[in-house]
Amino acid sequence: MRCAEGTVPSGMVEAMRRSGKFLGEKVVSNTTEQATPETRFGRRTASRTSVSTVASHSGKTLNGCVYRITALVKTGKSP
Repeated sequence: MRCAEGTVPSGMVEAMRRSGKFLGEKVVSNTTEQATPETRFGRRTASRTSVSTVASHSGKTLNGCVYRITALVKTGKSP
């Protein structure tokens, strides 16, 4: 099985088959804005969406999203 980052280990694929579970994730955006002389901090933002199935909700697909904002100091690292 392949994913955006490469090949999924066969052990993981077999475990998903046996359990009947699925988990997928996609990075929607990932940007970095560096600090400027006018600002003290830059920021790194990322958003991902995910889908999964679980035995407790048979026949249902769960959908979620994650938004992350990290402040960066002038060196480009987290404070």
